[in-house]
Amino acid sequence: ILDENGGNESAAVDIFLDFVSPEEESRLLDELAGRDGPWSSSALSRRVQHYGHTFNYRTLMLDYSKNTPPLPESCVDLAHRISTTYPNPNPGEGPGEVVLDQLTLNEYLPGQGIAAHTDTKSCFGPSIFILSLGSAVVMRLALDE
Repeated sequence: ILDENGGNESAAVDIFLDFVSPEEESRLLDELAGRDGPWSSSALSRRVQHYGHTFNYRTLMLDYSKNTPPLPESCVDLAHRISTTYPNPNPGEGPGEVVLDQLTLNEYLPGQGIAAHTDTKSCFGPSIFILSLGSAVVMRLALDE
């Protein structure tokens, strides 16, 4: 857990290793990443699935005009576990569950990567959760100054 001062008083990043079991990872990959998933083309060079809300990569905003399916049944327990593991990020509200109502699934093939960017807090709130499945990933995270 790190913060801008290198300490852990107000964490900017929390890392939970092995948050899902190998069996759960395999099940999620089978159910979500297969050819039958609701993959869509995007402005990006990768396949994407959206649940809850569709993120428009051109406008960098949520696209409420698109009919987007709710979270897949296979992700409901995982979303609940994330929401009860991670503390409420809104100071002054006290303890409570974080509401997870949006999922973006990105498929990265060998050799593909993700460009440096800032996630859109106005669309997704103060907390963004990342779950990497299928292979190891190197991420460089920095505080937005």
